[in-house]
This record gives sequence, structure tokens and C-alpha cells, in this order.
Amino acid sequence: MKPYILDVWKTFKFYGYRRIAAYSQQTDGPKVSEYMTLKLMRELGIKSRM
Repeated sequence: MKPYILDVWKTFKFYGYRRIAAYSQQTDGPKVSEYMTLKLMRELGIKSRM
């Protein structure tokens, strides 16, 4: 899950946890909830660039 979140964030650095979660629901990747996305982003130390 962490590599997937990191890849999405590297592609779309302006995406926050809600948008990354929505993106994961629409693509073929793993389905990640908003809370899990937020938790993983905190563990990875990444933030939206907005």
C-alpha cells in the first residue's frame, strides 16, 4: 500500500489524502479508504503541496 500511495503522490503532488483515496477507488490499484490514506501519508511523511 505504501508504494502505491507514494507513486500517486509523486505523480500528483498537489493531491491530499481525500483525493488520493478517490483516485484509488477509480483506478485498478488497491482500494484505499480516506483514513488509511491519511495514516499512510503521515507514516511516509508526505503532504499535499497546496
